[in-house]
This record gives sequence, C-alpha cells and structure tokens, in this order.
Amino acid sequence: EHDDDENQTHYRAKKKDGRTMTRGRVYSKTFLEKTKRLYDMHMGAENMGPVLYSFCRFTKPENVLEIGAGYTSVFLLQAMRDNKEEIATYERMRKENSCTVRGDNGENTPWSNEAFFSRSSGNGNDGRRGSNSSKEDTAYSPQLHVVDNMAHAYTTAHLVKECSQELNENTINV
Repeated sequence: EHDDDENQTHYRAKKKDGRTMTRGRVYSKTFLEKTKRLYDMHMGAENMGPVLYSFCRFTKPENVLEIGAGYTSVFLLQAMRDNKEEIATYERMRKENSCTVRGDNGENTPWSNEAFFSRSSGNGNDGRRGSNSSKEDTAYSPQLHVVDNMAHAYTTAHLVKECSQELNENTINV
C-alpha cells in the first residue's frame, strides 16, 4: 500500500532505475497518521520531530542518543532508515562508477564525498571505514539509543516501538 500518487510514482521509478535516490517517507500520509498518537501538546515537541529528521538526514550519524522517548523518536528512526537506504544506493553507484560528472575537459569527476565513505565505524585505527585487519568495508548501521524513565505524566514513550514497527514492517531494520 502506497501513501499517495507521488509515492507510487517514486516507487515505480525506483523499480525501473535502481539508482533512483531515496525519498524521505516522513511526510507521507501513512507516517503522519501513525505518528499522530505519539504527539502530545504538553511535550512541546511538535516542531522538533521534523527538525531532528532533517538534521539526522543531513549529518548521517552512526549513533544518536535521545533523552526521552516519544514523538521525536520515530522521526529519528525514520531518518536513520532513510539514510541507510540512501547510503546503500550510493555505495552501489560508487561500485558501478556512476557517481561522476563529466567535466568540460572530458574527464569524469567524482561527486560523492570520499571522506564519508572511508570514515571509521569504530573497527579501524586510522580513521577509515574498513581499516581493520580484514580490509572489508563496514556497512552503515546507525543506532538510536534512548533513555527514558517514563515518569512524565503525558509520556508517549511506551508507544514508540509499536509505532515504529507499524511504519516499517517491510523495510530495513535499524
């Protein structure tokens, strides 16, 4: 089931061309409907979910620590899922040598950020992804760590896992 005509067009295009970049699902009708029950006006987080989603999509962190679970948690989780899908697409394109732009001089110039793709994920000692003894690349596997004592009178923390599972039944796990 797709959220709307725009999503259907995106998924058809993606099937046709595997290089189609990911598109964040955070503003789909399904996402907004399922996260509605996590919103509570007493928490003051109505604008923070989209802000944190955008920040996470831009910075592509490998670890996020959130103090207090609830409305914003599902935005962070979705950003991490979208990042993981996008990075997998970029990695595939890099192997195909299709992350280049032909310059005026006829030479191909890479447009992907080499520093990002070679950064460490904690397994190496020289700051490069895959710099461990096996020399294999380490896949991007972001993690959200949440601390919440669920003591707030209006907490929605107990709904986060259920909501996230409903939103992502057929997608990659983060």
